[in-house]
Amino acid sequence: GRAADQPRAELLLGRLYYEGKWVTPDAFKASWLHAELFASRNFGVAIHKYGAIKGGAFNFIDQNIFGGKLPFTLHDTTPDYACLKLAADSKKIDYPKPDGKLSFDKLSSVFLSSTNHEEEQPCHLKLTDPSIPISKNLPLYDEPAQRYCPAGVYEVITKEDGE
Repeated sequence: GRAADQPRAELLLGRLYYEGKWVTPDAFKASWLHAELFASRNFGVAIHKYGAIKGGAFNFIDQNIFGGKLPFTLHDTTPDYACLKLAADSKKIDYPKPDGKLSFDKLSSVFLSSTNHEEEQPCHLKLTDPSIPISKNLPLYDEPAQRYCPAGVYEVITKEDGE
């Protein structure tokens, strides 16, 4: 999120904001974070390409035998937006209400995970046209941003007049 707010001079110099300071791409590549991200680079692509069973088997071998260091990287040739189905063509999932014993609501789950963020942080998402989520995404796709974050950060609020 912070990379989106980098001053332009830092971007022109090719620097990234990482762990509270500006670093060069080479310094980032030497970090533990880069190592973790690199080791898991094939995970999602394997599931998308090969399905849950074969992709899961691929990931098991990649992580447990090769330690995430396969000599190649899988590439997802279909962009994410092309996989989004219209709400009218999709079956609505009615999840059972959380029971508070085995299943919990999203906010309780985030609390139990000890995730902590300071309140009133500047928004790191910049929309070119802020009307699109409600005018286009809501009627066509039931506004998928509502499901991006498990904490329910992105929500569509209906006004008293039904709008």
